[in-house]
Amino acid sequence: MDRIILLGLVLAVALLILGFGGRSEAFTEEEIQEITLPNGLRVLLLENRKAPVVTSQIWYNVGSRDEPLGQSGLTHLVEHLMFRGTEKVGPKMFSRVIQKNGGQDNAFTSRDYTAYFENIAADRLAIALELESDRMTGLTVDATKFQTERLVVQEERRLRIKDDPVASLFEELGAVAFKSHPYQRPVIGWMEDLETLTHRISWISTAASISPATPSWWWWAIFKKKRCCPGSGKPLGTSPRESPSFA
Repeated sequence: MDRIILLGLVLAVALLILGFGGRSEAFTEEEIQEITLPNGLRVLLLENRKAPVVTSQIWYNVGSRDEPLGQSGLTHLVEHLMFRGTEKVGPKMFSRVIQKNGGQDNAFTSRDYTAYFENIAADRLAIALELESDRMTGLTVDATKFQTERLVVQEERRLRIKDDPVASLFEELGAVAFKSHPYQRPVIGWMEDLETLTHRISWISTAASISPATPSWWWWAIFKKKRCCPGSGKPLGTSPRESPSFA
């Protein structure tokens, strides 16, 4: 009984935070330009001239809620694998190229989507676009890379969830609150599921979710829209091969 009361109090506090923690939007819907490329990629542009930089984000419409039962954490694991190299760009070279050009990059997974982003000088945008286009269609992951990243994710879970009482409490709260909904599963995955994920399972998941038709591409930049859009279509407007390569 005490446990149920405690979970109820935590849920009430969380709802209050969500209810009063919002802020007004910094832009209006009319300021956003939307373009759909021939391959189905949806591009959203928002012009901002405060600094000569651009933020490029690609959002894939797949998250932890799309994972089959017994495969929790798979989407987040695939996010890690997206940095393990392609036929053209070696393992971890994606971030090194961005950093060499003065930029920053990262990614995050949620229940509803997975997003990858780069903050870089506006005149280096083409570099980020080419890298993202390359790993969208040319990702290569072998069994060794898969096992390495799975161990990384398992350790991440130990540090962020198991060793953090508050995080553990909220994870348990979610499991109780969403008994009949995919939100019940933590984004990082249950440890018992992570232990059973295989190289083959990750290949099927990646092939199904990574293609130009599934993501949306966001740009915040100082560019002039008429100049940016035609050029942006070049590296992203081609159709990918059937699936990424998992040797």
